Amino acid sequence: MSYIKVVGRPISRTLVHSFAGGVNTRNDESVLPISTAKNCYNFKFESGALTSGKGFLSAGLSAECVWQFCLRVAAQNKVITMYYLAGKVYYIEDGEGKELQGITLTSPPQAVNYTLYGKNVVLICSPTDNMVVWDGENDAYFVENSPKITSMTMHYERLFATTSTDKYTLYFSDDLDPTNWNENITEGGFIQMLDERGELLKVISFLGYVYVFREHGISRVTAYADQTQFAVTHLFTASGKIFADTVALCGDKVMFACEDGIYVFDGLSARKVLSNLDGFIKSDSHSTAIFYEGKYYLSLRVDYDGKVGCENGEYINNVVLIYGDGYEIVRGYDIRKFCAGDELYAISGTSVLKIGTNGLQKCWESPVVDLGSSKRKRVLWLYLDTCCDVTVTFFGDGIQKSVTVSGSATAQRVRVDMTCRKFGLRIVSIDDAPKVSRPQIYYRYTE
Repeated sequence: MSYIKVVGRPISRTLVHSFAGGVNTRNDESVLPISTAKNCYNFKFESGALTSGKGFLSAGLSAECVWQFCLRVAAQNKVITMYYLAGKVYYIEDGEGKELQGITLTSPPQAVNYTLYGKNVVLICSPTDNMVVWDGENDAYFVENSPKITSMTMHYERLFATTSTDKYTLYFSDDLDPTNWNENITEGGFIQMLDERGELLKVISFLGYVYVFREHGISRVTAYADQTQFAVTHLFTASGKIFADTVALCGDKVMFACEDGIYVFDGLSARKVLSNLDGFIKSDSHSTAIFYEGKYYLSLRVDYDGKVGCENGEYINNVVLIYGDGYEIVRGYDIRKFCAGDELYAISGTSVLKIGTNGLQKCWESPVVDLGSSKRKRVLWLYLDTCCDVTVTFFGDGIQKSVTVSGSATAQRVRVDMTCRKFGLRIVSIDDAPKVSRPQIYYRYTE
C-alpha cells in the first residue's frame, strides 16, 4: 500500500498486482486478500491477467455418444467415426451418417477396440443390451450370453466388466476372446465383492492391475492369464461417495470426484486436490469427466445467483472444471458426457460440441475486505488496464455502484465515489477476447 500526499486526508491505494491467486471458496472471505477471487468463471487467470477461458461450439452433429476407431476396411486401415443416437448406432462414410443395420439398443452404450481372431473389431456394450461386435465390413451381431455392461476395460487379453444386473460382482471374459463369457475355470468367470465399500462402479486397467472403483472405495485385482491366481486387495476407503462417470485414467494416475471434491489416485493411495475449491465442487450422479491432452475435464452442477448460458433454460450440469497445470472454471454449458477422438467432444443433450471461443458472460469477484482497518473509506476512483469494455461493480455495507471502463491501450481512470467500511469488486465482460489487469483502487479514510 502506498500513500499520495495531498491537502487534507491522504489518499491511499490498493493494487491487485496479479489475478494468478485463483479462486478460494474454502476460507472465510474476511481472511482473504483482495487479489484472491471468491468467485470466477469463464476467465482464465494463470498469466496474472484475466483472459478468455475455453468455450464450446457446435460440431455440426447430433449424437448421445461419439467414438473413433481404427478398423481394416477393404484391405486398408481406416479411422472410422461412430456415434449413437436414439437407439441406433451410425458410422460416418463419405461425410454421411450410415446406420449399423440390424442393431437397436435400449440405452446409450460405450465401445472399445479389440483384435478378435486377427481382425480389428469394435465391441459396443450398454447397461441394458447384449454386446455388439462390428468389424467395419460385415454385418454387426449381438453376443447372446454377454452381461449387460456398465463399465469395461481390456486387461491381459480379457475384458473385465461391471454390470447393471449384479452391482457387487466383477465379470471377466475368456482369455483372448472377449465375446466368450462362459463361467468355468478355463474360460470366463466372476469375482464377488460384498464388503462395506459398496457397489462396483468403474473398472480400469492401470499399472498392471485391474482397479475397481466402488461407491466408497477402491479395490485392486491382480489378474494375469491364469484365473486361479487372481487376487483382490482393498486399498482405499472414501469419506464420501465416488461417482462412476468422473473416474478417468490420466496417464500415470487416475482422477475421480467424490461428494467432497476431486482426488488423484496413484495406484496405492488417493490425495485430494484443489482443496481451495472446497464447498464449490459438489459432484453428483450426473457429473461426468474425461482426461484429454493433459487436462481433466469435470462437468458438474453448481448453484449460482443469476443466469448464464444454459441456465436460462432447463439443464442438468452448468459448469466444466478444467484441471491440469492450473485450473479454470467454465460456466453456462450443460455438458452431460465427454468423448475423445481427433478432438474433444462434449455432449449437451443430443448436440455434439467441440472446444471453441467463449462468448458467454465472464466474471471475476473479489472477497469483501476492510484493507486492515474498520474505518469508513471513500472509494474515489479506479485505474484499470483493459483491452475491451468491462463493467466493474463495487459493493459493500449493503450498497453497490457500477462503473463502465472502456477498452484502451493504456490504463483508464474512472470515478467511483462510494463510502463504506468494507468493499469488494466484481469485473464482468461479455467480450470474446478480453484482457484485464492491474486494477488500482484509490480511497480516503473519512474518519
